[in-house]
Amino acid sequence: MKYKLYNSKLIPGEILALSAFALLLHVMTSGNYGYFRDELYFISCGKRLAWGYVDQPPFVPFVAAISNFLSNGSLLLFRVPASMAHAVLILLTGYLAMLLGANRSSALMAGVAVLISPLFLVNGSLLTMNAFEPLFWTTISILIVLLIQRPSLIISITLGVITGLAIINKHSTVFFILPLVFSLAISKYRLLLKLKWILIAICISSVIVMPHLYWQIDNNFPMLELLKNGQANKNVEFDFLKFVSGQVLENHPLNFLISLIGLFAFFLDRPLKEYRFFGLVFILFFFLMVFLKAKPYYLAPIYPLLFVAGSISFNHLFENNMFGKISIFTLMLISGSILLPLTIPILPIDKLISYQKFLGIEPQRTEEKQYNLLPQHISDQFGWEEIVLAASTAFSNLPEQDKKNTAIFASNYGEASAIDLFRDKELLPAPISSHNNYFLWGHKNKLQWLAVGGKETFYRKYFESVRMIAKSAKNKYAMPYQSEISIYLVKYPKAPIPVIWQKIKNYN
Repeated sequence: MKYKLYNSKLIPGEILALSAFALLLHVMTSGNYGYFRDELYFISCGKRLAWGYVDQPPFVPFVAAISNFLSNGSLLLFRVPASMAHAVLILLTGYLAMLLGANRSSALMAGVAVLISPLFLVNGSLLTMNAFEPLFWTTISILIVLLIQRPSLIISITLGVITGLAIINKHSTVFFILPLVFSLAISKYRLLLKLKWILIAICISSVIVMPHLYWQIDNNFPMLELLKNGQANKNVEFDFLKFVSGQVLENHPLNFLISLIGLFAFFLDRPLKEYRFFGLVFILFFFLMVFLKAKPYYLAPIYPLLFVAGSISFNHLFENNMFGKISIFTLMLISGSILLPLTIPILPIDKLISYQKFLGIEPQRTEEKQYNLLPQHISDQFGWEEIVLAASTAFSNLPEQDKKNTAIFASNYGEASAIDLFRDKELLPAPISSHNNYFLWGHKNKLQWLAVGGKETFYRKYFESVRMIAKSAKNKYAMPYQSEISIYLVKYPKAPIPVIWQKIKNYN
């Protein structure tokens, strides 16, 4: 097999500066609103570390556990790993561009595309699985290129480690690896898959993933049940045109143009045709997501590949046209700045609402829930303190003899996790919930519940007495279904609590 010489170019200084700017931008703004719903949940999962959870692998709960411990209650510090992931993604995108033959301006354009992408800006502002997924996928792409250019044991070991970590960060990585392997298998680099280095990488990644796979088997694959329920009850009905338009809006219109050019460049641009298998990977992954009726943002982690190819192709078009290059960079930065307040908490919330109305942009809806004027990733950072205060007040108003016999039941993991994090441990006991992994953490065999959230009709199926005793205060910025939620006192179960617990399991 013939390989190209290893490209030893360093990351340009402009990319380093761009990465540092992205990190500074996040650090200056990340603490301005509040904890995101899933961040609260990851903290709760991190306090109960395991090799798996109903709705995610163990990587992010592990990161959240460390970050929550080190941040000591500082939201800004808690989100530093996500902020760093966005900054490092810019570095890796620039490095990948150089490996594929880009000059400095092309690498910089690819880095700017990652910087201004609304998807990546949101990912960098919230500590979730999505913050690390594009980082892992881009690293895998780089390692594949390095293996093509100069196979080595250290690269193969690194590929195995990164692939294993990527899978235990988010299962959807498998839907990237499968098209990647298939595309390599039918390319001129097919012999790469027969190298002993690849076998080493597969063994290492399998060792990393195996404990999580065992956890899934031991718990009857709860992720499959959750995906089935989510598709049927939670997500909006799939619409192909909305899926495609979501790529334009969530990825930034200019970035969408760059990525579209990049896709064609992998097949038509002479230097990039050496790596045309990457273009096939995107096509296969795209139609796989369409088949699975995925949300638009599921494509996000593969876009740095297309940004790189598109930027290289753009540079060929404007090779001797400095004015054209400067115009493109200027347009990207200006348009990116216009959309910036919609992605990260840079504006006071009232001004953000006014700004959004001025732009005439409505948040895209991906779930069957009631929305307000704000995007869900922002709305879900509000309302939690009001819920915890209402639950604490309602519990403190109970007769002393009843408190020891009352469990705090939350209708979803967001409410449960908020109570877990913000409660006064001396005044309010730890909550239970039947939602996702809280179900596996079990119930308290108590005959009276203080039920936070949910519907009265639901509780009446299982308890003889249901009485609403309080409501959380209104928060106009929170998701409507998490503002002014009812708190019930439910008594006299119609069946033993362990029996009721099995019936109310909610993987969704």
